[in-house]
Amino acid sequence: MYWPEATLALEFDGAATHHTRHAFHADRRRDRALAVEGIQSLRVTWPDLGAGLMAQVQEILRRR
Repeated sequence: MYWPEATLALEFDGAATHHTRHAFHADRRRDRALAVEGIQSLRVTWPDLGAGLMAQVQEILRRR
C-alpha cells in the first residue's frame, strides 16, 4: 500500500517470498531506493495484521 501524500509505503512480508538471499537483499535495496525518494517503508507480517496495526498506521499518517 502507498500513501503518496504521506510518503508512506506499507509492505506485507511473508516467509514464502523471503526464503532466498536474493529476495531478502532485493527488499533492502528497494527500501534504500524509497528512502532516497523520502518514502518511509513499513514492513509488516501476517501476524501484524491484527491488533493495533491500523491504529499505528493512522497515527503515523496523522503526524505527517
